[in-house]
Amino acid sequence: MKPKGENEANQYSRSINTIISGISRIEEVVESRKQFKQFETAEETTKYMVKTLNTKLGFQIATNEIDIVHRLKKGPEGMKDIIVRFQSRLLRNTVLREGRFLRQSGIFIREDLTPLNLEVFISVQRKMTDEISSVWTRKA
Repeated sequence: MKPKGENEANQYSRSINTIISGISRIEEVVESRKQFKQFETAEETTKYMVKTLNTKLGFQIATNEIDIVHRLKKGPEGMKDIIVRFQSRLLRNTVLREGRFLRQSGIFIREDLTPLNLEVFISVQRKMTDEISSVWTRKA
């Protein structure tokens, strides 16, 4: 098990990141048929994610306010989550706060948690279902 200080330092380094679920892959036209693009560059994913969030959130995020964006490995539903590293915590916190309005559209925005913090979060979610109605994180 990692020392407490190491987990805190790791979580702090993730404090300008978010994980976004529910944004589909980029489509392309091949031989007159639409299909999902096999590989997306970080630049393509950034532009697509910014366009999608700007449309759905109702405020503007500029691509220069983002450090890097890329897809993560496939989740249980086969869709790849997106990790976003913002230039500022203020914008990241605004996106997290406003992201709750996207849940009906199938897009979920959450903090990027360390493996230990994610394990604690998931275990509380699973074990406390009869005592609490919802669980969330805030500044991990």
